[in-house]
Amino acid sequence: MDPRAPESRKRGPMKRLAWMPPVLVLSVLSVLSLSCVKKLELTKAQARELIESSPAWSAPLAPTILMEPGFVQTPETKREIFRMGDLTFKENGPFGMGGQTATAEFTWRWNASYMVGDKVLSSKARLFNSGEGWKVYDDFLKKQIWAAERGDVE
Repeated sequence: MDPRAPESRKRGPMKRLAWMPPVLVLSVLSVLSLSCVKKLELTKAQARELIESSPAWSAPLAPTILMEPGFVQTPETKREIFRMGDLTFKENGPFGMGGQTATAEFTWRWNASYMVGDKVLSSKARLFNSGEGWKVYDDFLKKQIWAAERGDVE
């Protein structure tokens, strides 16, 4: 071999490739570490607060429920969370790069209307964290609430 040839040519093709895997692994790991979503803690109290502040929570009764002719839903007629159940968590995407999803089980009731009293309903809410804090999937929550009001089991 020519003594003036570059160092990489002197090593031969196999020796040149030997250093590539560690460099490749380090670059992939650095990209993954930068793209991972920051994991935020979610407590039952925080989940309850997020659910109660959701537009789906303050939505009116399910439209398919037939009410007494004189019934009028007033601002005082609202849903109340009776008890928060378990929270389950799931990572989204490989290595949690897509964030986190939490499912909150809870029981609730109306404070007025024909449902007041002993009628306690069960529902689930899905919450997600994409690195900017926890948020509620409003469409899923609304479907769950309305299904519970109709007596549907999902």
